[in-house]
Amino acid sequence: MADVEVASDLAGGGGSVEGTGLSKTITLTETEKRVFDILLETAEKRGPPGLVVRAAGGWVRDKLLGRPSDDVDIVVDLSSGEAFAQLVSCYMGETSQSGCSRIGVVKQNPDQSKHLATACFTVCGLSLDVNHLRTETYTAESRIPQVSIGTASEDAHRRDFTINSLFYNLNTRSVEDFVGSGLEDLRLGRIRTPLPQSETFEDDPLRMLRAVRFAARLGFEVDEEIVSAAREPRMAQLLESKVSRERVGLEVDKMLSGGGGGGRIVRALELFEALGLVEAIFMPAEVLEAHASCKGQAPLQASDLFPDGIGRARRALALLGEGATKLDARAAAFAALLSPWGSLSYMEKKRKRPLIHCVLRGGLRLPNDIAELVPAILEAASALLPLPAAGEVLQAGRRLQVGRTLLAVKEHWPSALALAAVLSAAGTVSDEDVRRSFTEAKAWVDTSGLTGCWEWKPFIDGKRLMEPPFSVPRGKRLGTLIETQLRWRMEDPALDAAACEQRLLAEEGGSGGTASLQPSAKIARRSAPGRPSAPGARSRARCRSKGGAAA
Repeated sequence: MADVEVASDLAGGGGSVEGTGLSKTITLTETEKRVFDILLETAEKRGPPGLVVRAAGGWVRDKLLGRPSDDVDIVVDLSSGEAFAQLVSCYMGETSQSGCSRIGVVKQNPDQSKHLATACFTVCGLSLDVNHLRTETYTAESRIPQVSIGTASEDAHRRDFTINSLFYNLNTRSVEDFVGSGLEDLRLGRIRTPLPQSETFEDDPLRMLRAVRFAARLGFEVDEEIVSAAREPRMAQLLESKVSRERVGLEVDKMLSGGGGGGRIVRALELFEALGLVEAIFMPAEVLEAHASCKGQAPLQASDLFPDGIGRARRALALLGEGATKLDARAAAFAALLSPWGSLSYMEKKRKRPLIHCVLRGGLRLPNDIAELVPAILEAASALLPLPAAGEVLQAGRRLQVGRTLLAVKEHWPSALALAAVLSAAGTVSDEDVRRSFTEAKAWVDTSGLTGCWEWKPFIDGKRLMEPPFSVPRGKRLGTLIETQLRWRMEDPALDAAACEQRLLAEEGGSGGTASLQPSAKIARRSAPGRPSAPGARSRARCRSKGGAAA
């Protein structure tokens, strides 16, 4: 759709973008213009007199930066968010306008940063979250605030960062900067807090991680006063005591799910170290206790991971490139960072498991897929060393080892290969040499005939193996022969169905082969014509063999 340019006086509360380089207009899409017109008409015709409707936070920031944004946070005064959403729905119905969805209400849920009930619905396909302007008061014990109705200025000042405190006033079609520095910080690419940094982080320590996430995502710098405040020892303690591990893990996972050739991920790792957050993120009490469950292991230290882990992650992500999936990128980043802990274990239900699994699953509460994948990638990286060179002919045993490694990590094998290339390089090895090693090894794998081995089926399936000329009985031997075919295929890329069948038949005819591929003599006698086979018949046969008569 064509865009509609809506002139904006970038003002309100002090703040102007004259000479700042930011757009002096908010450019609305046709859909946004139609939706905003509906909201304004509702406010004017159905709302209390003087009701002001504003778009808030991230949508305003992204529009001024020229970034797309597909959902809008709306704040209103003189009405609750739910009540205003209901007015919009009723107004659209009364004026025969289609495009309003059912209204869902997200009840107050502080653990999910929902401090007031929020009305969620779509208008003309645009997702809206509607709330009342508010102010927040914190206690020393919790990051969950006491929320009350507030003014636009109070709402702006209670937000995490100045760049997120901007409003777009639908009534006046102007950008409002009530903190007075949001527009300037947006122009300078700077992360700052509306209130004093220490006060902001004491109220909600999670905002330290959010500072990292926004800086990495937007390519902004974190203000030095934020860095200094975050490095105070009590801040890391507050992060552990006031913020749930689920919330910490969610923020970290968002940061390490970025694209752009891994640049955002590397920047996030750099900021973890700069803000002194490494131990609070990766070494919480749960991980330290798990590590202690296995005796004789070296103590965990942040220096195990940083700063060298940043370089390992940077190299691995650069090798994978922008085409890597988000899962592969974050798995490679975690594996590169945590590789010094790859040999450590912990006890879970009386069995040893990789400690890295506990770091990710227990410490950060990440999904099990990533918690399982990262240790598997590390193990695969070790198994791939030394890396094969392009055109190198490997012995059958080494091919088998590589094939089994690919089978273990499946389509994620490039991440393991990239990590292997990084881990095999000494500190003085150049990035060019690491890339050359990775490129040659990847070329070898691509032409090895082993890619996709995790989807292979046996040439001779179980049903055919049970039929002549193989006649293999159902049981363990059947599974062994199926696995054997996959092993042969890994060892010999030229193996086809006909060659596999001949090899199976040759094994059958070799010494000991008949016994291994044919039913045992005991089973054959039981199934021979004229032989009793039922349990009762076998009992009677035993009686007859002793000279007795069957009853």
